Amino acid sequence: RNRGANSTRGGQERFGFSFNEGLYSSDARYFKYEVELSRYFRLRSDRRVLAVHFYGESNESTPGHNVPFHQMAKLGGFGAHPYPSHTLRGYGFNRFFDNNAALFNVEYRFTIWEHGEFKVDTLLSFDEGQVFRGFRKFKFKDFRSSYGGGMRLSYADVVLFAIEKIGR
Repeated sequence: RNRGANSTRGGQERFGFSFNEGLYSSDARYFKYEVELSRYFRLRSDRRVLAVHFYGESNESTPGHNVPFHQMAKLGGFGAHPYPSHTLRGYGFNRFFDNNAALFNVEYRFTIWEHGEFKVDTLLSFDEGQVFRGFRKFKFKDFRSSYGGGMRLSYADVVLFAIEKIGR
């Protein structure tokens, strides 16, 4: 990708794996697997961009141990990695949590004003995601959706101020 979170072309792949163990008498011991894929498509100019994002997380406890609730996969709010919640913007922060999560985001951005490093974008967004106990519990009918639009003011591709109206 060419500009971090405010990219206009390219993409990013991130894969993560960790073994986590609690301290002292904690019964926490689990593996965390993460995958994140993003693609940015220019639509005839850098002023019009379609951003597509997928995030998946799986937490698997070892026999006789568990995954602490504060380390489970979370969806809800406006957070993004490395914050505790990935987006599902139409819901409260960390509204959903469980061992596994799947999330899809699509965003259309249109730059309406630029001056030097300052930029104002309008956007339309659609999020679709769910958390679930185990892969056998995954069901397409359980996805939660949110959609919306807004404006963002950025300087040097860092968002300074955003106004978004989100529905579900």
